[in-house]
Amino acid sequence: AEVRRPRPAPWDVKMESSEEEEFDWSPSDAHSPPQVDAAATAADIIQRIKQDLVENMDAPEKKRKQIMRDYLKRWHPDKNDEESKGTATAVTHFLYANKVQFLAPRSSEMTPLLSNGAAGAAVGAGLVPK
Repeated sequence: AEVRRPRPAPWDVKMESSEEEEFDWSPSDAHSPPQVDAAATAADIIQRIKQDLVENMDAPEKKRKQIMRDYLKRWHPDKNDEESKGTATAVTHFLYANKVQFLAPRSSEMTPLLSNGAAGAAVGAGLVPK
């Protein structure tokens, strides 16, 4: 009778050296969002983010996803102090209002990009100072 050995778990298998060298772990093409000073208003921050998103519209899909992830993580209301929660909420609303359009596959018949959407409504509703 032949004894069958179980396959090793994926984390137990040692990669060949050629496989290890092929994968680059460095964040060489990582996106660094523009720096924002603490005194900036929500409208100023949204304007800077909007400009950055427009400049990166033609970037590869992987990079666009990373850019959006970086912004959403940076401006998540729970990740900001109480004083800037209103600003963070307005910025997050803007990002979510434009996320689908920013991440959509590129085509020659694009609709105009990036409305102020929910962020404009947040300022108008008094959620953040004008």
